[in-house]
Amino acid sequence: MGKIVFAHPLWLWALIFVIPALAFIWYKTSTIESKSIRQRVRIRSIFFSAAWFNLVVAAAGISWGSYLVGVQKSSNGVAMVFDVSNSMLAEDTKNGASRLKTAQEYARLLMEKSEGTSFSVILAKGDGITAVPLTQDYQLIDSLLEVLSPNLMSAPGTSLYNGIQAALDSFPQNFSYAPHIWVFTDGEETESRLENGMTLCMEKGVPLTIIGFGSTEGRDIFTGDGTTVIHSAMQKNTILSKIQSSQAKMGKSFEAVYCSFVEAEEKGSAAKLLSPLKADSFQNINQSYSAFETRDRPRFKLFLVIALFWLATGIFVSEKRRSSLIFQSLLIMMIFTGCSESKNLIAEGCFDYHNSNYNSAISKYKTVIEKSETGDSSLIRDYALFNLGTTYLAEGETAAALEKYHEIFGGESESTKAGRTDASISTDEKIIFAVLYNLGVVAYESGNFDKARGYFKEALKIDSTDLQAKINLELCISKNETMGRQNESTMSKAAENNKKASGGENSLFEHIKENDKKQWKNSESTSDTDLSKDY
Repeated sequence: MGKIVFAHPLWLWALIFVIPALAFIWYKTSTIESKSIRQRVRIRSIFFSAAWFNLVVAAAGISWGSYLVGVQKSSNGVAMVFDVSNSMLAEDTKNGASRLKTAQEYARLLMEKSEGTSFSVILAKGDGITAVPLTQDYQLIDSLLEVLSPNLMSAPGTSLYNGIQAALDSFPQNFSYAPHIWVFTDGEETESRLENGMTLCMEKGVPLTIIGFGSTEGRDIFTGDGTTVIHSAMQKNTILSKIQSSQAKMGKSFEAVYCSFVEAEEKGSAAKLLSPLKADSFQNINQSYSAFETRDRPRFKLFLVIALFWLATGIFVSEKRRSSLIFQSLLIMMIFTGCSESKNLIAEGCFDYHNSNYNSAISKYKTVIEKSETGDSSLIRDYALFNLGTTYLAEGETAAALEKYHEIFGGESESTKAGRTDASISTDEKIIFAVLYNLGVVAYESGNFDKARGYFKEALKIDSTDLQAKINLELCISKNETMGRQNESTMSKAAENNKKASGGENSLFEHIKENDKKQWKNSESTSDTDLSKDY
């Protein structure tokens, strides 16, 4: 069931009136001589109290369980968890080095290929600690990798779960990173809690990758006391089994958050790890990165329905016109519960947009688009795509906005879809008009006046009464004519400018030389400053 959470817990104080109210009604009805009337009033009071209880709980914003929401992040953040237990000293890698030494070199390779990504370093042995918080100072991380050793931690044993927990804690609250966790280990544990760590990552919406080091055949090593010898091997099959078990436990609602295993010495392993770090925005302009966040699943609708049920039942037991009242109660319930979740999310997204809470709005629109692929109408999807594109525009992500606008047309040209009137087109004409209008605005602002004119012209074919679209069309035509006259003027002066080019070039080069001299003089005058501050 999960932890029960209340968004507005102060509403729960309203429940203290229930018992005093019932006691008062019980006392007042004790003077009623008719037993049937007395019982009817008391039973109705109980039902109304139950309705009040559920109404208050709904108002308090009760929720339990969680679900994943797709969000856009501005950069990547990777928490690297290094298993520094004694088993990592086994020298059974292909190059003859120890597992820990191979993990150090592998981590360096990954960082070299991940420019712009923030990394943190977590050490895991019997406990898990954050050695380096999220940073892009790769030299600092490299200096720590150079001295990785089991001697850095005194806690005995191996607890990969504690390392994963520390990795999750290393990401700040409301962080702007798309989070990832890489665990460098041979998979051997003294505490079998790795599966719990996998489940925890899926609940938090953080992708987890176990990077295996060593061989499955293994090698004998000394334990921490320096005398006891045990056989150690990479636990590939055990790790894969735990991944399958954790995914089965979490169910399909969390399958978007991957939990995977990669052998470090397998060909193409680095490419698999680096692939999720690539930007996914349109044409890599205004780069953004897909990630997931977990949200509490609200249950207030359930309690609203229960409250209406008890209210209808209370009316039912106290009135004679029962059938009519039941119908009215059921009708009220249908009105309150008939709106689909997607429509609610679009409404919430619009509210967030107008309050400049763009990240929240984007998250809601993306959820609607994902749901539309499994049942909701294409009209709802188109509304969500349009709102998502408009939100991207508000954030300055023009390329991403254009991508979403063009998705509405489903591969058809704007003019083709705008001109069709058959029943197969489910997109509302209002949406098409709004998309064409916004495309015209974007084209105008980018200086492509001819293209903007075409968009406004197609928009007016849908709604010829829109005054603003007409004004914009006239502006585009005017701009086109002005640019045409400027081009003619430029061409007529080209020959004259060419004649003066040689003299102009000489004076220009003299000006550049003079600036260069001034720049060198300035640099010489400041040569005595403290260069230790130039970092």
